[in-house]
Amino acid sequence: MAIGVTIINQSNYTNFVNKNNVLLIYGLLLSSFIALFFIKDKAKLRNEIIDFLTFIINTFVFLLTITTFLIMPARVDGESMLPTYEHGDRVFVNMFNIKVEKDDVVVYKLDNTLIIKRVVAGKDDIISIERVEDGDGYYLKINDEIYLNEYNQHYLLKPQNDFKLYQQIVDNNNQLILEEGEFILLGDNALNSSDSRRSGISTIDNIVGKVMGGLFG
Repeated sequence: MAIGVTIINQSNYTNFVNKNNVLLIYGLLLSSFIALFFIKDKAKLRNEIIDFLTFIINTFVFLLTITTFLIMPARVDGESMLPTYEHGDRVFVNMFNIKVEKDDVVVYKLDNTLIIKRVVAGKDDIISIERVEDGDGYYLKINDEIYLNEYNQHYLLKPQNDFKLYQQIVDNNNQLILEEGEFILLGDNALNSSDSRRSGISTIDNIVGKVMGGLFG
């Protein structure tokens, strides 16, 4: 895992279909069929087993549908979203009919990797930089103000090839105006986050969903 990148690891069907639970289901099914040979009222038991199997199958299909198309359970892997999300936290990601707004925490795809960051700028926002006094870096500015997150941290860019956003800003005469469907995504841990500063502008096409919340630890 690259330094400063907080990766989202997708869970398997809300941890319902894991090895232990599959073995449990197989055990219940096997016990049910064995019981057929010892219960006299086999017709009644057969109907109960069919009802049980129907419930299990419907539950599995429901969970599969939810976690494939609507809500993705996932685990945070990394520290770039500290202190909002810690390494190992489990979150739920809404993937259905999402509307991305500023301050949303989203999951997006970058080089086939799912990454969690916060939306700090969108359509019509003006992105620029200001040189740090007595330094070799630049402050990130949004709408002509040095951007500070809710933890009072600023974000630095450097005139290097691996800071793609810096080059995009310079190419637009230090007045980069975001268009529809374009966003700046940053980690809450400003000092240890590889985000839009390095990867450049993100687009709606790369956003998988919005983080709804989750279970911590």
